Amino acid sequence: MDAVTEERYLPWGLLAPALIIILLIGVFPLFYNLFLSMHFWNLTRPELGMRFIWFKNYTSLFTSSLFWEAFLRTFVFTIVAVGLEMCLGFGLALLFNRDFKGKSIVFPIILIPMITTPIVVGLIWRYMFNGEFGFVSWILQVVGTDVHAVLSNPATALPAVIFVDVWHWTPFVFLLSLARLGALPRSPYEAAEIDGASTWQIFKWVTFPMMKSVLLVALLLRTMDAFKIFDEIFIMTQGGPGDATEVLSLEIYRQTFRYFNMGKGSALAIVMLIVIIIISRIYLKIFQKEEAVVQQ
Repeated sequence: MDAVTEERYLPWGLLAPALIIILLIGVFPLFYNLFLSMHFWNLTRPELGMRFIWFKNYTSLFTSSLFWEAFLRTFVFTIVAVGLEMCLGFGLALLFNRDFKGKSIVFPIILIPMITTPIVVGLIWRYMFNGEFGFVSWILQVVGTDVHAVLSNPATALPAVIFVDVWHWTPFVFLLSLARLGALPRSPYEAAEIDGASTWQIFKWVTFPMMKSVLLVALLLRTMDAFKIFDEIFIMTQGGPGDATEVLSLEIYRQTFRYFNMGKGSALAIVMLIVIIIISRIYLKIFQKEEAVVQQ
């Protein structure tokens, strides 16, 4: 092999190990999951084997009221949780963008939830919401409310899970927003102050437009993550009481690892993937429009 040929194939040789790993842990499982979603394969009925049934798993999902209830519940959870995280995170970033007494002490405390693993977060709040000895339940008893066992009540279980997700991931939005605020140029602010703009006008016409790109990135990442939430809900409620906190990811787990219905579980996973891709594309379109406006 001559030197020219070696130079041509050297990059591919260097990239080959990484490409093989990506194919094995990313591309192959995706196509195998798509393959399974078009088959009937129940591990509790091995005598029936694996049968190709086209799109029957998908049609059975779309005609199931349980699927649509879990789908709607997932959307409600995502919209409310991510909306609160964006508002609180951005608000905290605006507050911490200026100096105040005790800032160096409060700042690391706010970041503690973000660096805690989801399993630990679920365990902490499961005991905090415990109806017998939980701290939150004790506060509710002191206040005099009728609801003490928050996670055992269908009316309060989902709001409690949303609260935990907001507590866990608001620091993520806060950190991204604060980093961007610290990197904003000073010249637009100086020009606005010379023109006599008020604090609200500076925020509306200077700060917020320059923050849109970072906020959209944070919104995209948090929406994708919240839509497939599993850990906290599984540890805290396992989808209960009843199906009050049953979201799509728990339904996938239930179909695949409890009922061993591999085809239906795979179809659910594909549907979730398609929804996340659609949402991501919408956000990316908005992001590209914002970037084009900024460049103009």
